[in-house]
Amino acid sequence: MGLRPPQMTEDMLAQVQADESGGLLAQAARLLASVLYDSFASDIRGIMNELTEDRDDMRQRMKIHMLRCEQELKDFLLAMDWAVYQETGRFVRREDENSEPEPEQEERIRAIVLMATAVLRYVDYGTRASRDEFAASINRTVTLFSTMIKEPR
Repeated sequence: MGLRPPQMTEDMLAQVQADESGGLLAQAARLLASVLYDSFASDIRGIMNELTEDRDDMRQRMKIHMLRCEQELKDFLLAMDWAVYQETGRFVRREDENSEPEPEQEERIRAIVLMATAVLRYVDYGTRASRDEFAASINRTVTLFSTMIKEPR
């Protein structure tokens, strides 16, 4: 299918870090989108929807690939120094990479990854939009989700 293994790069981190709008959830969704898009061969990006539209086997492969992209994001967030992020907004790995994150942090990271995935599914990451339009869609979706979570029953 022209897919490469998902990989978080320093360029992705720098681009997402530069745009703090929307907070952590929006940043996580933009990171996930970057990992996903970067894993596509450039010649397949434009026809991905056509390839998967009528093919169950191709859709299944894309779902598996998306899970791998989610795992890449989760692994990065688990290795992140959250104290530095809280203080500076910068994505920095913990100095002691062998140390384990706190259990509450692990739960929070799992929720962030699941919500970032939901944001991308809502904005339809397969649509053709400019990078700025896509970022704006992510921010609008994060705002919508936040509003809905705060609504009374």
